[in-house]
Amino acid sequence: MDVSDIREQRALSASEQTPDRLFTWCVLGTFAAFTVLYEFWGHALLTGHSGPWAFDDLRVLTESSVVVWNGHGFWHLYAGTDGLLVAFPGFEYLLGLLTDIGHFLGLGVPAVGTYFSTTYDGYYLAGGTWYLVLPIIAFLGMAPLLAVERLSRMLGSALSARRLCVVLAAVALTWMSVWWGHPDDALAVGLLLWAAGDAFGGRWNRSAWLLGLGLCVQPLIGLAIPILLATAPVRRWIGTLWRIAVPVAVVLIPQFVGDPGETIRQVLVQPAMTVYKTPWFTWAPHVSAGKFAVPGSYMVSGGLIRTVGVVAAVGLGGWVFWSHRSGRELDRNKIVWMMGLALSFRLAVEPVLLPYYIVPVLVVLAISASSSIRRLVATAVFGLAASVVISLHLAPWPYWCLLMAALGAVLACSFPRGVKGGRRLVASDAKLPSTARTAVTPPK
Repeated sequence: MDVSDIREQRALSASEQTPDRLFTWCVLGTFAAFTVLYEFWGHALLTGHSGPWAFDDLRVLTESSVVVWNGHGFWHLYAGTDGLLVAFPGFEYLLGLLTDIGHFLGLGVPAVGTYFSTTYDGYYLAGGTWYLVLPIIAFLGMAPLLAVERLSRMLGSALSARRLCVVLAAVALTWMSVWWGHPDDALAVGLLLWAAGDAFGGRWNRSAWLLGLGLCVQPLIGLAIPILLATAPVRRWIGTLWRIAVPVAVVLIPQFVGDPGETIRQVLVQPAMTVYKTPWFTWAPHVSAGKFAVPGSYMVSGGLIRTVGVVAAVGLGGWVFWSHRSGRELDRNKIVWMMGLALSFRLAVEPVLLPYYIVPVLVVLAISASSSIRRLVATAVFGLAASVVISLHLAPWPYWCLLMAALGAVLACSFPRGVKGGRRLVASDAKLPSTARTAVTPPK
């Protein structure tokens, strides 16, 4: 990389970055405020019930953290979650900590209410620590927008494309965090994107810690880790892996000690509700739906089939590593696209799906597409189509085939063809600021 290349990459000065980041903060604040207003008052006005509303998943995760943390101790976080908590319990530790802070401030446990509609049963949490917890998790659900702006800027995207990417990501994250009640997934995606930015900047230690924290919140981001690890120098692999593993061990070991049976069932068996079935549902083992199940109902084990996605992600990471070793390293845009492809493996192999599963894939692929405003718009259009398809109730084969077709269109539109600036990095680039790098250092 010569001096002219470096100057070109440094063209985005600090004075230009400030209003760009200010725009991101404004979008973040707007959508976080919408989340709070909708949960506290908006949904009540639409449905006529009283009290703040929370979709079932967020209600159960919050309620279980409140009850378990204060009733049974943090050694039993998997007990009594109706089978909804199958991820690592990092987010529940955070909710429990916020609950304790609320109790210290004199707030009580929120009351849980229900209402019924023609489509589903709704839940709401009234009073107590909910008034402290909700604004904080609303912010955490939108915090990934900072990582979206940062990573798209590191890819050299134009200002208009970056801003459009931030707005599109905000809409998708709101759908996942508010309607489906999963700010934990959004937070995990944000940690993954920030870790990717650190990896591109050569800060592998911090990147590894962020990946470990992301896994603690939601292990779905683990599918993208082989892609990033393949771009790291081989001498850094051991250090990177143990830094990723430490946070996961910290949150899991107490659960295995305190409640080994329930922890193994939730983490390894991974019971999944039988909605939005795919063809692989037939081969998934049936398991008990737990003590809160409706008589005659059951769940399926997603753990074994999801292993296929993990193997595919590792294989994709091996191909990236081989490409770097053979001197045909991929630039940043393609690495981000590969991360989105790896995350999409989850959609391809899940025995049962929920519509919000597609959001992490769409957010990552939107960043990859942000180097071209046309590709970003096309990605958004097909991403919306894929979101509609994944929300349909169809027979397993038509459902899966339509989803794969829509997802393939998103992947095709977001693929970085003919992107300028995909130059190779040499070892001397390691001390350059992040805006001066355009490709990932080949492993040595």
